[in-house]
Amino acid sequence: MGIFNIAQNPVARIETALSARAPDRGGLLRRVLRLAFLGWMNASALALLAVEMYALNSGYDPEEFYQLILVPIVGFLAAALVAHFAIMLQTLWLATKIGGRERHHEERWDMLLMTGISAQAIVWGKWWGTVRRVWPRYLLLAWWRIGAGLWLALYVSRESANTFSGMYMTGEATVFAPQIGHILLAALFLLGLTLCNMLLTTACGVWGGLAFRRGALAGAALLRVLGIILFVVGIGVVSAQFFFGLSSIALTTSYYSASVPPLFVDLFSAYSLSLVTLFDNGLTIAGTMTAYTLSVMGGDGQSTSLLAFVLAFLFATVFYVGLSVLALWLAQAQAEKYGALRPRETKVRTEARIR
Repeated sequence: MGIFNIAQNPVARIETALSARAPDRGGLLRRVLRLAFLGWMNASALALLAVEMYALNSGYDPEEFYQLILVPIVGFLAAALVAHFAIMLQTLWLATKIGGRERHHEERWDMLLMTGISAQAIVWGKWWGTVRRVWPRYLLLAWWRIGAGLWLALYVSRESANTFSGMYMTGEATVFAPQIGHILLAALFLLGLTLCNMLLTTACGVWGGLAFRRGALAGAALLRVLGIILFVVGIGVVSAQFFFGLSSIALTTSYYSASVPPLFVDLFSAYSLSLVTLFDNGLTIAGTMTAYTLSVMGGDGQSTSLLAFVLAFLFATVFYVGLSVLALWLAQAQAEKYGALRPRETKVRTEARIR
């Protein structure tokens, strides 16, 4: 069974059916509080973005208005930050539980192996079953991150630019507002990268569930953190040599000009932003795209091109997907270590039955 016909994966279908039958253990009060919290978070994100969009188009300074609602704003920002890590931990816990459900019980694991399902089908099926269960949470999280991240970038950059512009004489400094298109694109980037974070987190959880009998949650979290750190450090060392050589060639071909080719600058900026994205999940990219900028004595105030932001998003997406596939491949190797069949062995047995 290939990884791309995952919709027909029997393990994924069973995990989806089990999650659909899972009872809601929360009482009436808990459900009411949950709905109230979700309503407050969604309304806060929408209201803050609406105020900033109005300020962007009309030149209105909402500082006095923000002072009146300072406590709810701080509460929303704190809740969005806590929700980010809480949902990630919930995802890791659920993925380790699903990934190790049969592995932690010898009889269940033996019964699963006797079905003849390959290690690849087991791992990818459990991963897909977890993804189908948690993706609504990540859509909500993405909306909260869009509201909190973009508002914080717009507000802080505007106040900073206005403050520093007052230090110069009239006409010497100009404040440039971000473009609406950049803001919308930044929101899409945050949505996509939040979902990429979901893919990697579930993959690490399934891997941890198969690799650890005890402390699977802590093990999965450690695997995720160390995996990103080792990846960034390793690829950083290799790429540093590459960019050093490329810059030497670029300067040589431009006859030792003091200026570096724009494409090289965009590639380097995109690459640097994409590595940072593995730690902040896109906040730096979105914040830089949507910030007010200050230009002194001419210039457009833009230090990073739109192409660099798009490339950074694409690079980060490739990194997230690549790390997710690597985690699932290691989980598959772990399942094979405990007796699960390899895809080729499953194919041979299936052909033998047909004959």
